Amino acid sequence: MIKRTFLIVAFVFYHAVASSFFADSTSFQCKQLLKAGLAYQNEGKIEQALQSYFAALRLTGDTQKGWDAAMVSQRIAGLYEQYYRYEESLNYLKTTHRYFQVADSILPLAKLSNNVAWHFIKLHQIDSALRYAEQSIQSFRRLDNPPTMAYCIALESLGEIYSFKGKDDLAQATLKECLDLGLRTKNEVIVGFASYGLALNEFNHSRYATAKAYISRCVPIADRHATGALLADVYRLAFQIYDSSHQPTVAYRYLKVYQQLRDSLYTQDVEKKAAIVNANYEIQKKESELKVLAQNNAIQKLELDQQILMRNVGIGALASVVLISLLVYGRIQSKRRFEKQEYDRKKEELEQARIMQLSLLPQKSFQENGITIVGKMQTATEVGGDYFDYFKLDDHRVLIAFGDATGHGTTAGMIVTVTKVVIVNNLKQIRESNSLLPMVNAINEALIQTLAARGKGMSLQLAILDTAAQTVSITSCGMPYPLIYHSELKTFQVMELRQPPLGFLKQTLAKVHSIPFTSAHTLILVSDGILERFNAQKEEYGLDRLLLHLQNSLQSDNLSLTDLLENTFAQNDLFASGIANNDDMTCLCLRLTS
Repeated sequence: MIKRTFLIVAFVFYHAVASSFFADSTSFQCKQLLKAGLAYQNEGKIEQALQSYFAALRLTGDTQKGWDAAMVSQRIAGLYEQYYRYEESLNYLKTTHRYFQVADSILPLAKLSNNVAWHFIKLHQIDSALRYAEQSIQSFRRLDNPPTMAYCIALESLGEIYSFKGKDDLAQATLKECLDLGLRTKNEVIVGFASYGLALNEFNHSRYATAKAYISRCVPIADRHATGALLADVYRLAFQIYDSSHQPTVAYRYLKVYQQLRDSLYTQDVEKKAAIVNANYEIQKKESELKVLAQNNAIQKLELDQQILMRNVGIGALASVVLISLLVYGRIQSKRRFEKQEYDRKKEELEQARIMQLSLLPQKSFQENGITIVGKMQTATEVGGDYFDYFKLDDHRVLIAFGDATGHGTTAGMIVTVTKVVIVNNLKQIRESNSLLPMVNAINEALIQTLAARGKGMSLQLAILDTAAQTVSITSCGMPYPLIYHSELKTFQVMELRQPPLGFLKQTLAKVHSIPFTSAHTLILVSDGILERFNAQKEEYGLDRLLLHLQNSLQSDNLSLTDLLENTFAQNDLFASGIANNDDMTCLCLRLTS
């Protein structure tokens, strides 16, 4: 009896020690995978980082280690958040949130609830954001001494959500509590984002005077501390407030800074989004390969079983295996056909969009009544955002349009379409009035009323060449400066026309400038895609290189405008040394014959 009892106790002790050792070993492996994943993430190796994190997640799933699973899920969520994949990030944050709720970890739960709310804001799911933001504040208030910065961040998030929901009193009270905490602790970062939240709430309720006061306090603090997209949001709100207050000059100053910040972030954002999409694709591809390998192993096992069964069952087993193989093969072939059809359909849609966009441009150069106009565009994607056009007004007048829509792709192509429609509809008016300003105002109004998304618009140059008066009248809204070459003096005139692009301000600041234009002059218009193209050494092509090239090319009296265009694009490609253009590149040249 004593011997049997001893054996039972020894057996239980052995299994307890073995289980503990296995659990500790799993936790150690999980930490090592997290460490490796973080190293890959810091090096920008997204695919390897995700693979390490998913391997750690599989370990925690096998052993039901709650804390380890929560930490791994939070790490995966953070990586997806870094690369703007908010839906995927949210799924893993919810896993961590459920564990913190069960464990009653108050401070981690408070911070995580606010992060979940912030993700719902990014996904425009305000009701869900409100629920988690209120839960975050409730958790913070359960603590005796909540960390000031984290608590204020949660307050500011909740205040913005109340503002979006139209709960003005709650938004004011929450955001002022945040501002008072910042002032009391003399923490200007807290003061800065609390002022931003209050400015946003005042703007949402059309109280522009107080909105200007809060945003004026926020901007200098943001300049010192905020980076990236957060600083861009501050300047965008400042622009919107002053634009709605009918102060176009101040609004345009903020708009210029916002556009510079947005453009500097654009390439980084695209690279990040491309990196995570590629990483997801590679991981899914490898998982698919593993599934195929597993299927092949299963088939091999079936074949082995078939050989055994053939001795007992014979032909029936062989027929079953062949049928299963045919079914699997049929499904694979069906999936491949569907994927190819989808690819062909999307490719055809892009091609149709490209053809439509190119149909908006002139199909040949203009050569009438001693006037020669040629243009060329090289798009960065299938559908470009640059635009050039010319319209005969009468025997001695021609209207020239030259523009660059925000960004490129299908959205920019739609903006170009709206612009051309307005120009065509206003040709009769411009023939009669010989004035560019009504057309500029009409395009600006059409873009504001048509485009629901802010931050989209059109940089545009319009010009009227009058051979009878020997003048060219030009207005330039947000485009690079027009260039005029005088063949007798061998010099360039750079027309420094600084006017904001169209579609952003309710009132345009456009002015028309008229200058002499004879057979000795050549007008050259270029888009910023030519000037801002980089080479492998990260050097920008720039205006100086362009002027030097044009100066050398125009020394020849026999050089046609078509040759000048081709030489200009060839010189730009030579400078880039194989680096593709990230923006549409367009050039237009105009000349009178003697």
